[in-house]
Amino acid sequence: MKHVALVGCSKTKVTAPGVHEARSLYKSPLFRAAMNHADTHFADRFILSAKYGILFPHEAVRTYDLSLNDVGAAERAAWGKLVAAEVQVLVPAPATLVAFCGETYIAALEPHLAGYTIERPLRGLGIGERMAWFARAAKGGA
Repeated sequence: MKHVALVGCSKTKVTAPGVHEARSLYKSPLFRAAMNHADTHFADRFILSAKYGILFPHEAVRTYDLSLNDVGAAERAAWGKLVAAEVQVLVPAPATLVAFCGETYIAALEPHLAGYTIERPLRGLGIGERMAWFARAAKGGA
């Protein structure tokens, strides 16, 4: 079964306006750790963006200031439905989606992803614990 990494965007982004490579747009240490892990362990990986939905890591996008944590429940639900449809086109079920993102993002997607297995290796972990998880994984022992 295909395993695909879904890496959540971060609130901390490049401040210079204009177009940037998606993987370079997000500046938080947690995003960088998650992206490095996905690059190392997954052939297929996508970035979950509050504004753009699914992004390929090398896709060119404009800077923005939006987080799913800052919008209402109806907007999160609409985002989840739209992004789940993108996932279904890019990664047909059955597949395993490994979520390296905040709970808000995967919770919006999950109701629309019947037929997929969703793994959340970081669920319930704080930011420091997530960073430690990635550090252990980089040394070969998550």
